[in-house]
Amino acid sequence: MAVKLEIINGTASLCVQSAEKFLKAVIEHCFVEESSDEIMHLLRTHNLRPLYNKISSKYQFSITSRDCKWLGGFYFDARCPGDNFVVVTEEDAIECLEILEKLKEDTEKILNQEKEKRHNAKAALKGLKCFWGQY
Repeated sequence: MAVKLEIINGTASLCVQSAEKFLKAVIEHCFVEESSDEIMHLLRTHNLRPLYNKISSKYQFSITSRDCKWLGGFYFDARCPGDNFVVVTEEDAIECLEILEKLKEDTEKILNQEKEKRHNAKAALKGLKCFWGQY
């Protein structure tokens, strides 16, 4: 039973960490122009909701802020024994994986949109003769 508990709790913890990485990848790639204290703070936080809230102000997600709050609740509580330690159920672990899969798909979509937008902007600049010194 202890091994199963470690695996299930470990799954939830890893899902939280992976979700954090996905969200921070979007912050790094899509908010580079905003080199503000807010962005630096977001890149240092482990709280999924502020990351989600910043990104959702500009992009659409198939997950919700509530999903991020629920998933983020496992960050310490499923890993670290203590007063707030939780035993993650198998159903909760599956839900964590489902949220993570949706977030992965959302992240890929957002990053691809941003890549295409930058490619189009670069192509438009290349089309300007004066930009390349060709008068």
